[in-house]
Amino acid sequence: MFKLNLDFSNDETIRAMSHDENKYPSPDAFKPERFLREDGSLTSDTMSLAFGWGRRACVGRHVADASLWIAITSFLATFSVHKALDEHGKEIPVVPKFSVGLAMFVDSFLSSGVVHL
Repeated sequence: MFKLNLDFSNDETIRAMSHDENKYPSPDAFKPERFLREDGSLTSDTMSLAFGWGRRACVGRHVADASLWIAITSFLATFSVHKALDEHGKEIPVVPKFSVGLAMFVDSFLSSGVVHL
């Protein structure tokens, strides 16, 4: 009998692949424009860490992408999203607070509770 040691993590490999400075200049900076060409069209970057890559990529990734696109565009087309207002009608600054842990979420936020259709 032999013992198979499975005590390893692919986090370092995934981080190295997604932080390749040859493909993504300044990989630690938040630059969504890196996925746009000069004319404003999207680049052909198809790497998606959420769905994997290669032969073992998620077969439902295109359905998931399309579903998210429809949900987000429907939300943005239907609702007016803006900062909450104080009693004088001035915008309340957003101070984001997030939980700490494996799954992060917003701890609390102010909302005016008004939906403009």
